[in-house]
Amino acid sequence: MATVSSSALGIKAGGIDVDAIVKALMDAERIPQTKLKDKQAEIQQRLDAANLIKTDFESLRTTASTLTNQGVLKFSAAVSDPNAAAATIGKGASTGSVSFVVNQLASTHGLRTANTVASSSSMITSASTIGVSTTLTALGVSGVTVDPSMTTGKYATKVVQSSAGATLSSVTLSSSTVLATPATLQLTVNGVAKTATVAAGTYTPAALATAVQTALDAQFPGGTKATIDSSGGLRLSTVREGSAATMSVTGGSLLTSIGMAPGSATGTDGMIKIGSSNVISGSLSDPGATLAGGMIAETTTITDSNKTLELNINGTARTVTLATGSYTRAGLVTALQTAVNESLPLVTPAAATVALDAGNTIRFTVAPSGSSASIKVTGGTALSALAYTAGATAATATMSSVEAGTTVGPAALGGVTLTLSGGLRAGDGSLSVVSTGDRTLSGVAAAIASADTGIAASAVKVSEGNWLLQLGSKSSGLQSRMLLDSSMFAMSGGLVETSAAQDAKITIGSGAGAYSMTSSSSSFSGVMPGVTVTAKAVSATPVTVSVNRDDSLTADNVEALVLAANLVLGQIKVQTAYDPTNGSGSALTSEAGIRTLAVRVRSMVSDLVASSGGYTSAAEIGLITAQDGTIEFDRTKFTSALAASQSGVSGLFSRGGSGSPGLTFAEATDGTSGGTYNVVITQAATRAASAPVFVGGVAADTVMGVKVGSLTTNVSLSAGATPAMVAASLNAALGAAGVKVNAEVSGGGVKLTAVDYGSGGNFSVNTDVNGTGTWVASTGTDVAGTIDGVAAAGVGRRLWISDVSTTRVKGLKLDVDEGVTGNLTFTYSPGIAGRLVNLTNDINADKGTMKVLTDGYNTRIKDLTGQIDEFERKLTDASSGKEAKLRAQWGAVQANLASLQSQQDWIKGQVAAMNSSNS
Repeated sequence: MATVSSSALGIKAGGIDVDAIVKALMDAERIPQTKLKDKQAEIQQRLDAANLIKTDFESLRTTASTLTNQGVLKFSAAVSDPNAAAATIGKGASTGSVSFVVNQLASTHGLRTANTVASSSSMITSASTIGVSTTLTALGVSGVTVDPSMTTGKYATKVVQSSAGATLSSVTLSSSTVLATPATLQLTVNGVAKTATVAAGTYTPAALATAVQTALDAQFPGGTKATIDSSGGLRLSTVREGSAATMSVTGGSLLTSIGMAPGSATGTDGMIKIGSSNVISGSLSDPGATLAGGMIAETTTITDSNKTLELNINGTARTVTLATGSYTRAGLVTALQTAVNESLPLVTPAAATVALDAGNTIRFTVAPSGSSASIKVTGGTALSALAYTAGATAATATMSSVEAGTTVGPAALGGVTLTLSGGLRAGDGSLSVVSTGDRTLSGVAAAIASADTGIAASAVKVSEGNWLLQLGSKSSGLQSRMLLDSSMFAMSGGLVETSAAQDAKITIGSGAGAYSMTSSSSSFSGVMPGVTVTAKAVSATPVTVSVNRDDSLTADNVEALVLAANLVLGQIKVQTAYDPTNGSGSALTSEAGIRTLAVRVRSMVSDLVASSGGYTSAAEIGLITAQDGTIEFDRTKFTSALAASQSGVSGLFSRGGSGSPGLTFAEATDGTSGGTYNVVITQAATRAASAPVFVGGVAADTVMGVKVGSLTTNVSLSAGATPAMVAASLNAALGAAGVKVNAEVSGGGVKLTAVDYGSGGNFSVNTDVNGTGTWVASTGTDVAGTIDGVAAAGVGRRLWISDVSTTRVKGLKLDVDEGVTGNLTFTYSPGIAGRLVNLTNDINADKGTMKVLTDGYNTRIKDLTGQIDEFERKLTDASSGKEAKLRAQWGAVQANLASLQSQQDWIKGQVAAMNSSNS
């Protein structure tokens, strides 16, 4: 008969199943842990629900912020002749029309060699280097040559100190360095730490430098250099130069092999200058430090992620914050100038001057502080948008007023000879010294094309056996005219012009009141508010650009805001819902604070707005709260309200306010809270103004000078000139020079008054520059005071609180009329869109509803995770855990039972044997 073992039947030793018993007991032990997991899952569900609401609030903030920054009113443009011109609508547009004739389009400068050569490999010049520029024309330069000894490269003007990278060197290397195994080099370059590995081998110093360069390139592509210095040591240096370039060598086996010690280094800021320090004619004028970046895009979008620029001006650090929006080049310069003027902390002078150079680069100019001036770009999120790099530096620069046709150099300019077309023009340019290589047509063309000169160069095959060099400026307009020394191409007949550089020109209006505008790019801003006109073709008849309000698009934008608000309200309703029928709730039913947010959203829309536009509530323009709690948008009522008063509709959504006479709203930010605030003006804003000069007229021939900062404008006046004649001459000269000072007949003579308020408009007057006259200063005062008890900054007549302040009035900017002082009040209204932005910011702030709620949930989840993990450790620890103890306990019971079973079986055997024997 077959037998079946006890193990096959699932019967364990001793008659018990220890695994099953322990599992059952452990399941019972885990009941509290399971409850913790269930609680954690419940809290996670609440967190997920809260994050859904938070995401919808962020969408609402984005939509509302777009309305506050770009304006609720939308416009469209119609052009009568689309072939001749186009129009682009920007911020600040309004209805209207303008008619103009396109006289000419902007064109680029073209040159070619006068004579052809037999092939592209034929020599076209005997010069080893040539000087090339497309930016010096704007400075008043008509020709440039360079000494053959000058190093090739690009030279920025008015920089007075060479820049250098961070450099570290080893001791003198032996003639042979043996690396038995791959060697490592641990270093940090420009804040990035990495390890470079050099392959094993036997190296000469030059070969080791090459091997190290290969290793560095693998870790820091294009960022570092390895060379052998003059003492025979291995030199490591950064490609980046200036104080932003840093290098630290911290360790690695290569250091021991070459005898190099760990160390750190910082680069040197650049201050190289190309220009004369000698006074050729007139008065020496020092414009201070100037710094230019790279070419910026035609259109730049500034958002919260790229709006800051960190500067150091005359030794004082400041943060410049751009207003968000989409900008043309000119618009970006204006916005940056405003941001620089309003940045904190204040320095003296209060701000740098921002301008757009001919090469479409943004230029900063800073007046000297003490014996020198300096500006340095240290960082910020707007570096890329403004075409700057961290570490860019400039220092005191010198410019001179010179006679037309003067040739300067080469000694005074370090090997550069400049021929001037007239008076130098304030600004920045660059000169590229290009190697002609093998001096062939193809070699020269390739060298110029790759030298970042702003010039396109190519070897052109005219016909079989006839080749020439073709050059063209990459930018249009008079100020992008190419400068090359034609004599350098004497063996090719010199250079001849194929096309003249030309600015675009339009004439606005007709008859005696007509006026013209020019542009280097064929685009014209300022013709109409918020509109950029681009000339496309010369027109024989006037072109009319009409800007009309686009009510449909305006309604779409407001409806988008309503939809975003309803999305938040719907999400809150879903996540806080309660079903009384079955007594079940949603994830956030118990969170009363979340339900309160829905009330706040509705109130942000429905509450009255302190607007001066006519409408004071959203209901008046078609936004009402429905019975189900959502916000309804009556499009018909909205468009009717818009037709009745566009300013009224705009006032409901836009930031604004009103106050005591003499106070005007200028600007606010998403963080500025609405309310009525006390404004105390302790110092009035004034403009610099001179006492009357030349009372009764000019007695003798003289030269009068007006100096603003470091720029001096001289005007020749003849004996017998009346005050009116003097005023006219001054205004013409000052206007041409871009000096913001006006002259007028006053007190029987001529009075000069700054256009700008405050210290930024200070100027000096000398009525006899070439004789015994003295400079007499006229100064203005910057407004000073407090807003809501908070000390405010003031430049000119603009009073503001920094947007990094922690107060309710952060970011609030007010304009104060000239001469106004005392205790005033101002009521700021963020408008419907602004209130929704503020609400979102508030609930996500450190102590805001959503921040506190989600932080609390995350903390509880983290705590429960710790409890669950600790519970599991106590259960399963191999040496002291509950499971181990249970197994030991029941293992002993099993062993005892097995022993008793064995004894029982033996006794049974003995009894059976005895019974058998007795039988």
